[in-house]
Parts: sequence; C-alpha cells; structure tokens
Amino acid sequence: MTRAQAVRFAARRDFWLCMARAFAAPGGEAFHAAFAGALPEDLAAITEEIGLDVAGDIEAFTGEVWTLADDVALQRLHAALFSTPPAPVFINTAIYVDGAFLGESEFDIGRIYERHGFVRDPAFHDLNDHVSVQFEFLAALLDRAVALASKGEDIEALAAAAEAERFLRRHPRRWIGPFLKTLQEACVAHDLAKPHLHLARIVWAMIEHEMESGITRFEAEIERPLPEGSARGVGEVTAEDLAEIADRLVAAGLTMDHVTSQPGWSDEVYARRRGAPPS
Repeated sequence: MTRAQAVRFAARRDFWLCMARAFAAPGGEAFHAAFAGALPEDLAAITEEIGLDVAGDIEAFTGEVWTLADDVALQRLHAALFSTPPAPVFINTAIYVDGAFLGESEFDIGRIYERHGFVRDPAFHDLNDHVSVQFEFLAALLDRAVALASKGEDIEALAAAAEAERFLRRHPRRWIGPFLKTLQEACVAHDLAKPHLHLARIVWAMIEHEMESGITRFEAEIERPLPEGSARGVGEVTAEDLAEIADRLVAAGLTMDHVTSQPGWSDEVYARRRGAPPS
C-alpha cells in the first residue's frame, strides 16, 4: 500500500470526525470559535486533499455561522433545529428510512457497531442512529484503516476502509436526501441561520463522491418523497412509540428526559409499559 493511500484514509477519517463534532449539540465556551473558525479551515484543507469540490458551500457556511454572535446563539440554533419540541428536523435517522423511531435501521446500526467493537461515549445520551454517532463510527473505521496501513497490514487496512464504504452505502446514503430536504424546509419556514444546511450539503457531496457508481444524484434524491404519515412525511409519533423509546433508553442506562418532553408523551402509557402505577 502506498503512503498516498494511507493519507487518503486519514483525510476521509478527519472529514467524518469534523462532521461528527459539527452536528453534535454545542458545548463549552470555545465551541463557537471552533465551529466558526477552525471548522471551515479544516474542511477546506481536508476536502481539497480528498478532491471534493465544495468550496462554495464552505464559503456559504462561513457567512451563515458568523451571523451567530456567540456560543449561546449557536446552542439556540441547534436546539431550534434538532431538540426543542416540536423540533422540525429529526437528528435520529430511522425516521427518514423507516418512517418511525426505532425502526429496523436503528437496530441494524446498533448491530454493526457491536460487530466492530464500537462503543459510544456513555455521556452521549441518544440512540444508535444519531447523525453524529454514525459519522463518528465512519471515522473510527477509517482510523483503524490508517493504523493498519501504518503497520504495513495492507489487506486489513483495505478491509477496514471497505467496511466504512459498506456502512456509508447501507445507511447515510439512504437518509441524507430526506434529512437535507427537511433541514432546508425548516430553515426557510422558521427563518433560521443555515450553517447546518451547508454542512449537510457537504456531507451529501462526500457521500456521492464515495459512491463509485454514482447510485443517486442530488437533484433526484432531494425531491424523493418521505414516508407516508404526518405533514412532514414521517408519521405521527404516538404515546406508545415514545414509551418504547424511553424504555429502551432506560434499559441502556441513558436519560429519557428529551423523550418525556415530546408532544404526545403520556406518563400513564409509560407506566403501563413498565408494569407500574404512573408517578
């Protein structure tokens, strides 16, 4: 294996690691400075190394992010998009693929993580299909490829990189179109700053770049209808759905606070599921 190939693995790893951090909830006083300053510079260098032509979206991202004054403004934007009920954009992707929370894709992603020994940070209280966790997993596989290549284990390094591509085809390729469409509509409808929209467009471009056969194109996929259901095309979440999600989170030792704050939550339904009287 040439050194150039190992460098390409590293560039792809760094790209997904940047995106994992960019879509995670903002935290810490220095997050805004990193998001607005270091991130576009890093993305410009990484994408140039990969050969990904996204300079226009990086420039647009930079312009949008500087409309946010500080860490608090960035936190408010992230919450308005992804977490404050009723959040207009789902950051968990089974909803786009399966039309429901905890769909088959979420279970499949968990099985893939387990097979590769990928363990999430216990402080990260969310499901397997969170956008940031998927990106972090891709980075972990490619980091493994870099480590193996540096030891001269060429076949193993190529196998690790192939697993990253297989995961990309199996999951992110399927949800990036609906995710991007929903994000675009939310930014327009709620008059929100668009840095995350431009990041999502860069992710789209990267996925398309990685798919050797060019299976899908942006213009077609962005118009693909979402699953039947609510006005957003993702189905109406019931109290039973939310109770199941909360039950699984508790079983995994995670917090369920963000679930209980959702519209439609019912203490009684959750109590019945747990076989206990409501609190």
